[in-house]
Amino acid sequence: MVEKKINELFQSGKGIVFAGSPRTMHEGEKVIPQIEALYGQKNIKIILLELSPEQTIFRNSNRKICELMRHPVLYTEETRNLKSCPLDGSKLLKRTGLDDPETIKVRIKEYEERTLPLVGFFEKAGLGVKKVNGEQSVEGVHKDILEALE
Repeated sequence: MVEKKINELFQSGKGIVFAGSPRTMHEGEKVIPQIEALYGQKNIKIILLELSPEQTIFRNSNRKICELMRHPVLYTEETRNLKSCPLDGSKLLKRTGLDDPETIKVRIKEYEERTLPLVGFFEKAGLGVKKVNGEQSVEGVHKDILEALE
């Protein structure tokens, strides 16, 4: 399904942005050669957001999601006491069972074992991996991502 969609987007002259994908070596070995063949290696930009496990647990266990649109509302001093979505006014919820610290620890372990090895795969394939400090403000991360894409 993914390979088909990549072909459709390429045929229509559109680009692609993947967020959090590929997640495994199997996915990377399937998708990256196809993207390289269609779009060319120079058009592939890989950005690795670096974030400590402690910060990952803190951020994910404190975030809330919008009941209506399901988008996350990140935890900051400004959003700490919010009870309703600033975009549509719907209730803000915690994702029970998904964003508790123990579940996040399992997800971090899976990331380290299954996803992180892709960095070496990308580098070996000649694809540059730009690292961005994910522990800074949202604005700082955004700025650094834009710089990494240039």
